[in-house]
Amino acid sequence: MAETGTKAESTRDVEKTEEDEEDATDPIKQSIGDFGKWQLFTCIALATCKIPVAWHQLGIVFLAPNINFTCIETVGNLGEVYKPIFSTLAIEDDPRCFKDGKECIKWEYDNSTFSSTIISEWDLVCKKKELADVAQTIYMLGVLAGSVLFGMAADKWGRKLPLMATVVLQIVSGIATAYIEDYVLFLVLRFLDAAATGGEMVVSFVICMELLSKKWRALVSVLYHVPFFIGHCLLPVISYFIRDWRSYQLAISIPPVILLGYWWVVPESPRWLLAKNKKDDALKILRTAAKVNKLPQPEMEILELEGKKDEPVANGTIIDLFRTPNLRKRSICILFNWITSGFCFFGLAQYMSKLGGNIFWNVAISGMMEVPGSIFCIYFMEKHGRRITLRVANVVGGAACLCILAVPEDADPIITVVLAALGVVGMSVSFPTIYLYTGELFPTVVRNVGVGTASMCARIGSTIAPFIASLVRHRRGRFRFKHSKYSNG
Repeated sequence: MAETGTKAESTRDVEKTEEDEEDATDPIKQSIGDFGKWQLFTCIALATCKIPVAWHQLGIVFLAPNINFTCIETVGNLGEVYKPIFSTLAIEDDPRCFKDGKECIKWEYDNSTFSSTIISEWDLVCKKKELADVAQTIYMLGVLAGSVLFGMAADKWGRKLPLMATVVLQIVSGIATAYIEDYVLFLVLRFLDAAATGGEMVVSFVICMELLSKKWRALVSVLYHVPFFIGHCLLPVISYFIRDWRSYQLAISIPPVILLGYWWVVPESPRWLLAKNKKDDALKILRTAAKVNKLPQPEMEILELEGKKDEPVANGTIIDLFRTPNLRKRSICILFNWITSGFCFFGLAQYMSKLGGNIFWNVAISGMMEVPGSIFCIYFMEKHGRRITLRVANVVGGAACLCILAVPEDADPIITVVLAALGVVGMSVSFPTIYLYTGELFPTVVRNVGVGTASMCARIGSTIAPFIASLVRHRRGRFRFKHSKYSNG
């Protein structure tokens, strides 16, 4: 492991030298500088979209919270004794699913905390309980699909148009979700909303990175995640004041209308324009940026640097990630870590809503601890490197989950909440760290496919997270043990 780490550090040193050399001939940097007011404003504007992204990705916590219910009507099958035809754990373990030996078909829900949820709206309890988890799984599949499809569209038609398409789709599908009456249609709209969210994350991040020199990309890529954590903090505040799920859905879907302002604020990526040989359009954007940054106006000649640099580069494939023993070992380790990062972060984030006590405080504590975690991530990576930071983050997250096992059933719920929140902090440090580390571990030829495959693995982890989180209702402790075991793996 030490040898792998040493090679990784050596690889990063080589990549840093290459980046310094590339910056010296980078027409974007030569035109608008390293990082000025124009880049700062544009990056902040782009990162703002991560706030509604958090609302939609984690919104299921308040759309489908744990609520109490009682059976008020059973099957009228001549008093036939209920037999567990379904193997669903909820029916076998939950006495609320049957009454007097007969299966329950109608329930009364406790509306003391929430006046309406999708659980009470479509009776997603007992044998239909898993459908609530399916909603989040379908959402995460939509995020994966949107990341791929809008990523391809951004390469073909430019960054700005696909970004605007994701904003419009997110607004329309989000608002429409609040008015539908059918659960299947709810799932369809959630999938479309997720696709928009996935595309929005990918395209906005790409634009942000393409406006910067390589020197600033590492720092900004970490800070880019902070608005997501802020959105996580705001989510329980919104839900606290809006207890009806339809109004809540509108509350998280209408504010992104502000993002339509991207059409006037966010430019097309000058790097994409140069790659497509649209130098006049690129020069116009760069001159605007240079003016804001108070730099001399660039001339067309400087853009010729891009043309002189262009050389045929071999494109790697997923197979290339496993072609050599060393690269194969790196790929397996890093991809597995991506799976567990997505799995643990979203699993723990949803687990917070399953704990006892005040659901609003539970989620708020989790979100509030993520922001300092991301700041700590920047400092620790600069001081100790990516590998040590990733190890510490996983150990902290895993240890916190293991400690939950030792908490007695009758203990104050705040103890479990704090430990679970600490686990989320570990994952909030792990995510930006592993993102940077992945780009540095893979050679240039397979870097894009490596990062893309890794991101897909994170979506796989987040897709199965809802079902793991739900196990807490049936098998105390097993859920937490699995998370901690995988985190430290």
